[in-house]
Amino acid sequence: MAVIIEDSMEDVFMPVRKEVLGLKDKLGRAIDPGILELVVALRFHGVHTISSCEGHADRTTSGPYVMFEAPETHDFRRRYREAKDKKSTEYRHWHNKAVQANVPEVRRVLGLLADFYEHRLSPNDQHIIVRSFDASVGELICQGAEIARILPAAERELLLQKNRAEMQAFTDYLKLRPLTPSADGREGVLQRSD
Repeated sequence: MAVIIEDSMEDVFMPVRKEVLGLKDKLGRAIDPGILELVVALRFHGVHTISSCEGHADRTTSGPYVMFEAPETHDFRRRYREAKDKKSTEYRHWHNKAVQANVPEVRRVLGLLADFYEHRLSPNDQHIIVRSFDASVGELICQGAEIARILPAAERELLLQKNRAEMQAFTDYLKLRPLTPSADGREGVLQRSD
């Protein structure tokens, strides 16, 4: 593993943290404090996040999540939604372009998760996975989070705490993981440094 020379890794996250602290959702709300640092760490590592939630036991959010999407997919998604007829050539064309545009983003996140889980033991239902949301949007979520919707309140709260702990462990990992440029020189693309 590469040696980190900076006195404080927190210093390298400050510009991204300032940007993320300024983000608001459609209702004018800031990012939930319990997911903020994961959003910062993902953005630092080149992932384009678009939505997040720390998870709430009294709502059906299924636990903490972060959605991500390559910036170029926005226009493609708008175009395929305008086409409306899902069987049309135009719809399929723009839909496929949106999905293809997000492939590098998904690969980046899958690489981070693969490295995170390489030496980590945790229950399978707590594993953070990438699932597709609206075809061109990826979502980081704990694998067993969906069952929260049918659990009694006490079990739902326990599951939420376990899922939050897994997301926090991933956040901690990302904050300590060195960033190395790829062979093509792009920033935010990760490669093994050991």
